[in-house]
Amino acid sequence: MRLLRSACLVAEKGDQLLLGRVRQNEHWYLPGGKIEEGESPQQALQRKLMEELGISVDPKSVRYLYTVHGPAYDRPRDVELVCFSAQWKNSPCPLGEISDVQWLHRREQAKFAPAVVTSEIYTPGHTQNASDFMAKRTLESHGAFFLPYLKSGLSVLDCGCGPGSITMGIAVRIAPGEVVGIDFAQSQIERAKTAAAQGGVRNVRFDTGDVYSLPVDNGTFDRVFSHALMEHLADPVAALRELCRILRPGGVIGVCSPDWGGFMLSPPSPELTRAVDAYMALQSKNGGDVRVGRKLGLHLSAAGFEAVRISARYECYPSLEFIGEYLASQLEREGDARSAVVFRDWSQEKEGMFAQAWVSAVGVKSQ
Repeated sequence: MRLLRSACLVAEKGDQLLLGRVRQNEHWYLPGGKIEEGESPQQALQRKLMEELGISVDPKSVRYLYTVHGPAYDRPRDVELVCFSAQWKNSPCPLGEISDVQWLHRREQAKFAPAVVTSEIYTPGHTQNASDFMAKRTLESHGAFFLPYLKSGLSVLDCGCGPGSITMGIAVRIAPGEVVGIDFAQSQIERAKTAAAQGGVRNVRFDTGDVYSLPVDNGTFDRVFSHALMEHLADPVAALRELCRILRPGGVIGVCSPDWGGFMLSPPSPELTRAVDAYMALQSKNGGDVRVGRKLGLHLSAAGFEAVRISARYECYPSLEFIGEYLASQLEREGDARSAVVFRDWSQEKEGMFAQAWVSAVGVKSQ
């Protein structure tokens, strides 16, 4: 299943959003439109804003914010909204198919198209820094808890595969079995496909998909794996029920998520504590749960899995500068420059430490 990818402008004025409406449609949309083949999201944004609102944005002011995944209103498919901020001079006016353009208060969400009010935003985004950060993870470093359940000839789904670095490790482990990596972000799927081709990994496929509604038949896979996804979901139990659906009876699921309640950062300071709190607040605002790790066992049981087992470990990052920039860039995109500076200053500490608590859980689908 391919997503409809669009580039959108997120223009805010206090608690108001700039939104447009097509031919008196009852729902309002973020300005922008479809990213055509061979076109970058930034190019699509500039083209659509001129076509629909008659505004010419300053290319240097276009800044990536985040990517939102949600249901399309007028067609049976999902949309991926690559969201940007930008600056312009002239006043927006409706052109072409756009019949109205207004600043609407966030309290008027009943008027918004579903994807505009989706409860989940992938907090890390898909910047080069974030994607490189995820690509450093391997099956051995971040999925070792699931190794005992992987063997040659199995079929495996990796849900929320990102750039595919863990997925390809699974492929090697289960060959000649096949692993399918699914992620909602087309950019990550393209990177994963490129990495697989370059690495000569043939028993892997990558595609876009929605964890709440996977394009997969019941009982398709022997194993399901999901790493660093549940903490970004508004309804992880619903997602786990969907993963249970596509597992064969007796199949095993393995999930892993961080728990920010167990993180340790050194050297401590009140400023660093506030910066960490700011990041946790951002992820919570985006629909995630920063303490989902400790709940994974409960969530698996609620989704219908049996023989649930949980465990935990710590990961100490070798490069404070890398993790510091990863956290700082996300807060900076949200306008929290103060917290970003704190993370960047802390990342220069020679005797610093970032210890991340990871919780993993394994469950079995009943026969």
